[in-house]
Amino acid sequence: MGGKKDGEVRPRKVAVAIPFCKIGNEVHICLVSSRKHDGQYVLPKGGVEKGEDGWQSAVREMWEEAGLKPSKEWVQVEAKDSFMTGSIDDHKPHKRSPSTEHGSASFVPRARYTAFLVNVQKGDPQCELDQWPEQHERKRLWTLCEDACKEIQWRKDIYHLLLQADGKLKAYQS
Repeated sequence: MGGKKDGEVRPRKVAVAIPFCKIGNEVHICLVSSRKHDGQYVLPKGGVEKGEDGWQSAVREMWEEAGLKPSKEWVQVEAKDSFMTGSIDDHKPHKRSPSTEHGSASFVPRARYTAFLVNVQKGDPQCELDQWPEQHERKRLWTLCEDACKEIQWRKDIYHLLLQADGKLKAYQS
């Protein structure tokens, strides 16, 4: 996963879903409870698996962790890259990184996170399902975008991805 056969050390590719819906003139984000940090929330995320692109991974993780599916309109859009909002490197080093000092020329991050906006029709039984793979391990939290930023501020990498998405999300408020 993190390395190649040629011996080059590479960060793990992680896709992050930013599930959102518009309620009135407000944009809401769906967070999920963290399994590792009790009482904390995160965005759905996970490794890009073989045969998947980032968008497909983000949608799969959103289903597994939050029980959400994208709205029909978003599934039909062919240019899925337009949903990408940004990437950020993990501040922690890859276990085989030549340097553990972040910012060093030889530093290799443990992971590279890439975020994708995913529109969800909240309350639509085709988009917000009652049963999903991690339903007994995680809770969903729909909250305003500003509040979502506060909830995930403890996870600096994911927090910065949500901030990067803010401009695109604001376009949906009008």
